[in-house]
Amino acid sequence: MSYTPDSGASSAPDPDPPSAITGVKERNEAALFAIDGVEGVGIGRDEIGRDALLVFVRDPAVESHLPSEIEGFPVIVEVTGIIEPL
Repeated sequence: MSYTPDSGASSAPDPDPPSAITGVKERNEAALFAIDGVEGVGIGRDEIGRDALLVFVRDPAVESHLPSEIEGFPVIVEVTGIIEPL
């Protein structure tokens, strides 16, 4: 039997399977964007390496309208100012 590298799907495991944080972000993104001053939502890690939701906000006052955690994951707030598309 010959080896053909481009024939069919790879049997190797997915190197980055979806994590629980991805689902949390997807379920809560619309509600976070509904808060005035939220400019973006992402996924990152907190200072000790745990998965976390990143919420980018226009100014520091917005932080008081955000939870400190969502579905058990910490929320990290970063003040970015207004984010404009390129």
